[in-house]
Amino acid sequence: SCRVRITAQDGSGASDESDGAFTISPMPSLTLTAPDGGEEWTAGTDVEIRWTAANVGNVKIEFTPDGIVWTTVEESVPAAPGSYTWTVPDMESSGCLVRITDVADPGTYDESGAPFSILPAPSLTLLAPNGGEIWTAGTEENITWTSRGLDSVTIEYTTDGTAWTTVAASVPAAPGSYAWNIPETPSETCRVRISGRGVSDESGGTFTILPVPSVTVTSPDGGENWTAGTVREITWTAVNVAVVAIQYTIGGGKNSQTLKQTVLFFGSDVLRLPAFSLRPEHIFHKIGKFFGYQDINFADHPDFSRQYLLRGRNEEEIRRLFSEELLSYYSA
Repeated sequence: SCRVRITAQDGSGASDESDGAFTISPMPSLTLTAPDGGEEWTAGTDVEIRWTAANVGNVKIEFTPDGIVWTTVEESVPAAPGSYTWTVPDMESSGCLVRITDVADPGTYDESGAPFSILPAPSLTLLAPNGGEIWTAGTEENITWTSRGLDSVTIEYTTDGTAWTTVAASVPAAPGSYAWNIPETPSETCRVRISGRGVSDESGGTFTILPVPSVTVTSPDGGENWTAGTVREITWTAVNVAVVAIQYTIGGGKNSQTLKQTVLFFGSDVLRLPAFSLRPEHIFHKIGKFFGYQDINFADHPDFSRQYLLRGRNEEEIRRLFSEELLSYYSA
């Protein structure tokens, strides 16, 4: 409701004024409120650029990662809402600024009071164990991974794919490795999972944890009275052991003699092998045959039968297992 009046100063009293009211508007102003410095925004996320405006219709939004090269975010958006949803670009920088400018008056603008940071989008890839590994309880194995944009990770494992147990929390991500003391939780369906800042990865396939190796002698275990020249069974139970050395000492002092024999054994649910033992045949075994001591012989392979003592409860299955090829191999 403004008007202007003009009056002559020569004493004539002549004057005139505006025929109608006009308006004086406030000067346009813009104030950027966010980001205004110190923020840490993650690449790929949606954030709010905010401002206050007076006497401004539309604003132009720009961004720089270094304070030098400016990139247009939007050429023109309404100033009235006072905010704009921005998808943070995929980059890493600690010198970022945002600038807003009055589209009608480029001389009216404002920018971040101090730099803000863009952090890389977090990523995480588990390298090992990734399936197929066979690790033994009580040993130390390395869990390894690659990561980006993470300070720390949490490591978990499962033996059944359902229940997860924490191995370690807040492990520094940068080394990309963690020395894990394998627990006594034998399973063939184990997996490891790592996670941090909303991202995670786990073993692509299952791996195996074997029990701690152990051997227990069951016979002789003390108190037995064995007669020289007879054949006796040395028996034991073994867990996660494929090769054992059996040794005994006869005589004493300078006349003592220690005898040793290495035995290899294994089991397989897949191969469905019959239980058997195979060892070099000695004179005591030959004598034992006269007293009914079992030895599975093959008439077509006398060399094999002469060199080895083959025993087992299911003779039919054992004979089926020892094919011509296998017998020829051992006889060579």
